[in-house]
Amino acid sequence: AWFNEVRGRKPQTFTASQTLVDPTGGGGPGKCDFCDWENMTAQDSWGRHDRPHAVTASNLFKYGEPFHGLALFKHHDPLAFSHQQLADLLAVSQS
Repeated sequence: AWFNEVRGRKPQTFTASQTLVDPTGGGGPGKCDFCDWENMTAQDSWGRHDRPHAVTASNLFKYGEPFHGLALFKHHDPLAFSHQQLADLLAVSQS
């Protein structure tokens, strides 16, 4: 992991939002890149690791490691998940 101590001294100029914000940028279900992961995310040369609720994708910006990827839920909101969905996400991230 990269650590830059200057980031900790950066002034925080934002204010907290009083409304809920879509963590995927407002695309809505089916409209963000991760909802259409089969077509909108890259795949590593060995393929994907796939479970009923989660899948892996290749990270296009591989800093420092040749095998650096993403583990994605197969549903829109990454902050709303069940125990089984989390278990699948952890399983694909370690496979």
